[in-house]
Amino acid sequence: MTVISAECWVAQWESTLMQFWGARTDAECVAKVAQLARAFVDGQPEPRVGLVYLEADSRPPDAAARAELAKLTLIFEGRLAALAYVYAGTGFKAAAIRSVMAAATMMNAITSSVAMRTFGATGEACEWLALRLPFEAQRTRPRIEAFDDVLGRFQGRAWYTG
Repeated sequence: MTVISAECWVAQWESTLMQFWGARTDAECVAKVAQLARAFVDGQPEPRVGLVYLEADSRPPDAAARAELAKLTLIFEGRLAALAYVYAGTGFKAAAIRSVMAAATMMNAITSSVAMRTFGATGEACEWLALRLPFEAQRTRPRIEAFDDVLGRFQGRAWYTG
């Protein structure tokens, strides 16, 4: 687990690169995530998957962060089998945001070799990712447990990061 900032953590479990984003996504953090992602795709044998968690109060990234996110996307192109986004939250607002994310993901998927999908729950995302891996790597329960472990720390990060 790497704590980049109070709003951005990265973790790896086997063939899964996990990103955790809080209220804001800034360009400097995305650039650091890109460095870790490059090391992940260079050091982890295929197939690889990604899991991105966004908190319910996440604000849209600014122009500088979007530019860095575009670079991060290029690192994943052809190097990840699948990328799942989990947008936390319940109710109409969260559902509407997931719909917008799903539409954006669908548009990106048109030109991408990476399968992408947006979810409201971690378990669903991990099950979907598992189906994109060979049978012997489809260990959904341990992936969920690893993700939930880091997520619990991330959600308590005010205490954890001081």
